[in-house]
Amino acid sequence: AGEVPAPAGTFCRTLGYSCDLWNSSSAHGVAVAEVIHDMAPGASLYLATVVTVTDLGAAVDWFDSQGVQIISRSLASVLDGPGDGTGSVDAIVDDAVSRGMIWLNAAGNSASASGTANGSYWRGSWSDVDADGWLEFAPGDEALGFFCGFIQGVRWSDWDTSDVTDYDVLITDAITGDTLATLVADQGAGAPPLDLVELGGINCNAHPVLKLWVHLYDAGGGTNGDTLEFMANRSDFEYSSNPYSVAQPACDSANPGMLTIGAIDPAIGGAIASYSSRGPTNDERIKPDLSAPSCLPSLSYAPDCFDGTSAATPVVAGAAALVWGAGVATTPTAVADYMR
Repeated sequence: AGEVPAPAGTFCRTLGYSCDLWNSSSAHGVAVAEVIHDMAPGASLYLATVVTVTDLGAAVDWFDSQGVQIISRSLASVLDGPGDGTGSVDAIVDDAVSRGMIWLNAAGNSASASGTANGSYWRGSWSDVDADGWLEFAPGDEALGFFCGFIQGVRWSDWDTSDVTDYDVLITDAITGDTLATLVADQGAGAPPLDLVELGGINCNAHPVLKLWVHLYDAGGGTNGDTLEFMANRSDFEYSSNPYSVAQPACDSANPGMLTIGAIDPAIGGAIASYSSRGPTNDERIKPDLSAPSCLPSLSYAPDCFDGTSAATPVVAGAAALVWGAGVATTPTAVADYMR
């Protein structure tokens, strides 16, 4: 409709294979490009779609070859590190910044107005009052109910020990009780303290409501002090936590040339959106770095607004393009410092 100009280039990679960037029924990426163009109409747009971490690295290589200076990413990732700015996605962020690109990442929409339910991040200590080996999310409740979405994984805090506790995870259909995923990574054999669902392993259309169970397989060095986390994008949890909900890959980056973006919603107000993921990171750094307007008018989502931290991030990307283009700051760290 003329709201977004033809891109200067496109890149599409799925599981290592080339794909068609335009073969999508989602308005999400189009809306992101629309916001950037509204903010900085003179900026050239390079559009990329990727799935895996390897695909993401390939996209950064392509961006570099095209002379891209600003990366705006309104996406989540599976958990791949301890939430302290290290991990495979954070390494790609560091690589992009080292090549001269500022990286802006949506903080995520994992928080909730109540702070105790309806978010999509849960955090807690190991608790097993009845000593049957199953985690209790609440007194007498050994299952966490949630709506099916992009399951980012279960993580716990044994990253700095060689004697890792081994927890196993079970995901069942909340209605039928059928087991849909059994996550049994062998931490005793050196697996990191993570349990991940295979990409596309659960059909959300067939199983819209799920339950999460956590079982203690081997205490290793002991469960005392273990903090467990569960995160899923585009979901809603029976029990949830706001603090630390931003601590996912890319968002937890400690790179000075990267900004994690929260949302102000409504856009004309000054209040942080109830859904906008909160900090700190797992190593207690302040995140998000800044917040920007969300719930924006958008042809892509009309008559509804385009909301979430996905909408706030391209606002900052467009502003960064104006700053860079005006010569006010011309390196990733300098632009990030100016934006802060």
